[in-house]
Amino acid sequence: MGTTPSSVKKTNALTNGIATATLHWDRRSCRRSKLTLLVRVRTADPSLVPFEDNCSTRSVSETGVYFRSKKASYQVGMHLFLSVPDCNEPEAAIREYLTEVVRRDSLPNGQFGVGAKILSERGL
Repeated sequence: MGTTPSSVKKTNALTNGIATATLHWDRRSCRRSKLTLLVRVRTADPSLVPFEDNCSTRSVSETGVYFRSKKASYQVGMHLFLSVPDCNEPEAAIREYLTEVVRRDSLPNGQFGVGAKILSERGL
């Protein structure tokens, strides 16, 4: 008449699996858009060797950006300035964002994928 202990375990495991997947999915607070933009990236930490990089984004959201680069210098925790130089709005060209690298992936084509969280906006 009731469920057997083995079916309860299976249900619990399935329920826990769904809850885990849902929790993993909910880590992103904002929807991401697959959008390719040219961005200018440079180091924000004066103690690091300065570099500048022109990259293209793979996805953007209100709180972060994911871009591809040929440079291996990006490390998790690194602070960067990110700007969008070629934009139709004149005011946008003078905006720069302070970001923090939260993810770095090695891509199969020898490039690197970099996920950065937007910390603040700076007006130039």
